[in-house]
Amino acid sequence: MPPGALLPLLDFLMYKIMPRSTSSTNANPADGKESDENLEDNFRATNLFSNMTDYLPFSFWVRTFFMEPAYKAVDRLGDENETAAAGAALLAGHFMIWAGPATTMYSRKFVPDWVTLISIQPIGLIEDVAVILATWAGRNEASQHSAEQGLLCFMLTMNFIRYMTRSEVEKKYLHEHMYVALFTVCALLVRWSGLFWPFPHLDAVITTTTTTTPHPQLCLSEHSNIKVMAMTSAWVTVLAIAFHAVAAQIAKRTGAEARENDFNQGLIVEAQ
Repeated sequence: MPPGALLPLLDFLMYKIMPRSTSSTNANPADGKESDENLEDNFRATNLFSNMTDYLPFSFWVRTFFMEPAYKAVDRLGDENETAAAGAALLAGHFMIWAGPATTMYSRKFVPDWVTLISIQPIGLIEDVAVILATWAGRNEASQHSAEQGLLCFMLTMNFIRYMTRSEVEKKYLHEHMYVALFTVCALLVRWSGLFWPFPHLDAVITTTTTTTPHPQLCLSEHSNIKVMAMTSAWVTVLAIAFHAVAAQIAKRTGAEARENDFNQGLIVEAQ
């Protein structure tokens, strides 16, 4: 969140400290319009840092290949609020690997609102939580099971956030989200109780050979097991897809039965 607040603060400080342009000084507030030079005065830090990212070798592609296409794609959907398209552009940039810092520099050009800039920073880092949990899984057997439960908790949290961000028209999916949450909680309880399939049990004996060397090994480091990381992520992904598919079918059937009951009840009322 501090990086999101940094650019508006720097813009404010540069606006107060540096001399303003002539057109900005002579601007009439009653006109309700500001000249381009006046806007430049308000966004000096933003323009400075965003222009730098346009030329740096590791960030020049962020706005051109991710943020602008995302903005245009959402804008073509016909959303009457341009802020939605700008927010999608910021999220697209933050979600891309290595693109977060550059997106922060570009953010004020898409969304000048400082409240949005502060709040959107942690939202754009949500996917990093899943990456950290998957990396944790590759440390050892105990970490693998703990990371799996962490991923399930993460899935439960995302399920709740997904429902809360749906529109009022889409609130009909409440039962589907409830079933997904129920399945996820059951999976957490099962894994916590000690059922470790398809992964190795914590009490499994691992045979190792220890050799004694006269001198300590140099550059000794602990590396994560990439295979275990991939297996854990794939397993939780399969569970998520299965939970969603089953929940959708149950919600669909129960919804159809409810509509049929309402229809039959309506016929009975009309007959009476």
